Amino acid sequence: MSQSLVVYGTYSMPKAADEEVVELCIEVRLDVQKITEKKYKLFTPVLYREEDVDPGKNFLIKVHVGEKNYIHIKVNQDNGPNEVVNIEENHTKEDPLNNF
Repeated sequence: MSQSLVVYGTYSMPKAADEEVVELCIEVRLDVQKITEKKYKLFTPVLYREEDVDPGKNFLIKVHVGEKNYIHIKVNQDNGPNEVVNIEENHTKEDPLNNF
């Protein structure tokens, strides 16, 4: 039986947002709105990258927040509550999802 190798400190290639990322965004939406001091009518994750860390994971998530506007959020997920680590505003659909 083979085991998968976990490489810490390396983000995955971008992937389409799945149910786990949708749930994660639902959980952190209020924190993001508080930090940015904006109320988003639309808050739809479209892409994400993940990084295994000890403990837990970091997520970079591209979120569509209306019209042609996107934000990138960095979220740490471990055994405690999910934590918004950083936010970049004023992104477009075409902007790459890079670590920040």
